[in-house]
Amino acid sequence: MSDKERPKHPPKHCPNCGSENINYIECFTNFRGNIAWDTYCKDCEWSGDISPDSDLDYYRVEAQETFEEIQKAEEEQTHG
Repeated sequence: MSDKERPKHPPKHCPNCGSENINYIECFTNFRGNIAWDTYCKDCEWSGDISPDSDLDYYRVEAQETFEEIQKAEEEQTHG
């Protein structure tokens, strides 16, 4: 699944002060081709781009599915 097809998870915390009082203006694809959020913190006034949260869960599920496919293929090869 490409970045464009992946769910876009908005940031939950300001990387500068940890506040949850943030405003994400837009989600876009940055110059590296990765998804990012243009973000502003209303508490400390930090602004910048943040990559999506929760991507580890996405990759964990994808890795588990791949592992299960490999196991199934090995079993089929062993048991004919």
